[in-house]
Amino acid sequence: MKLPLPWRRAKVEIRYFLRLGGNPVLHGNDPPSHEISVEEARKLYGMREEHVALVLRARQPHAAVWSRDDLIFVSFYDALVREYLRYEFMERMPGRMFLELASHVEFDGETRDIAKEEIYLFTPSGEMIIRERTASKAEPDTESVADDKVDVSGNWEPYPAFGEYAGLLRIDRS
Repeated sequence: MKLPLPWRRAKVEIRYFLRLGGNPVLHGNDPPSHEISVEEARKLYGMREEHVALVLRARQPHAAVWSRDDLIFVSFYDALVREYLRYEFMERMPGRMFLELASHVEFDGETRDIAKEEIYLFTPSGEMIIRERTASKAEPDTESVADDKVDVSGNWEPYPAFGEYAGLLRIDRS
């Protein structure tokens, strides 16, 4: 598996799990409870059945890749194992995934309380909607539509082979 430069500096490990509800895979520092073998995960992936690949970097959860049918969700975790970034891909053409949603969260200090969330919704034709939510009652949620079409060429990824998640794990999509 060829990984982006920051990944090459730390040992990367992938563990596979059945998803047992909740979002995403981790709750606090607790890993999911039903780990499965690589062989079992490969079989589920080939049948496009639901399962999760937990990507560890230097033994710490870095990301989770949840897949089922024509959907792949990617959750990125900070040092406190909080989901701060989420990507949602959908297979729009055979073998081609499109990033339809990106959600970025800012937390209130070191708590799990969300201070602000920005959600970006994309279409293959280049339309983009931005939703912003804050925890503050004084600041209303906002939604805006981009006046011009945006370049979404970085939102396309090939449907990855089993275990080959580097393309999905690219944070910079430009």
